[in-house]
Amino acid sequence: MYYICNIKQTEMIVEITDIKSKTDNIISSYKAKELSNEEYINRLLDRINEIQKPIKQAIKIIESLDEILLLTTWAEIRTVRDKEDLKYILDSAEQIHKRFIRDYAFLHKTLRKDMFGNVLKDFKNTIDDFEDSFFEVKNVFFKVRKNNKLVSLINSLF
Repeated sequence: MYYICNIKQTEMIVEITDIKSKTDNIISSYKAKELSNEEYINRLLDRINEIQKPIKQAIKIIESLDEILLLTTWAEIRTVRDKEDLKYILDSAEQIHKRFIRDYAFLHKTLRKDMFGNVLKDFKNTIDDFEDSFFEVKNVFFKVRKNNKLVSLINSLF
């Protein structure tokens, strides 16, 4: 008695032509999807670009926020409303900075460095620049402008 897949031949008769036909169908379906090396690389690069696109958009957003944040160093704070607006700006900047850091940490852990290293580096550098600007603005409003000697010196220069 012959066994096929631990089943007695008498219980299940399998024709070799059926197996050949099924094998051909499976292989044919794979060959139909087969890509040339160039097509494969192009599709891979397209996927990499798709993943990089939102990171690059985030970089542009951070750069825009950074420019706006630095403008506040030139703002005059005269009213209670101005102080509230400044507090809102700084609180918002701090919150979005924390979000960018979390996003970077996730991406850095998840994405391959050999494929995404440059865009991740740009993202991190942009986040760091934004953080520097944030602390610069806080320093201007909460240290420099409260130092009367320094304010007098600056005013005398103009």
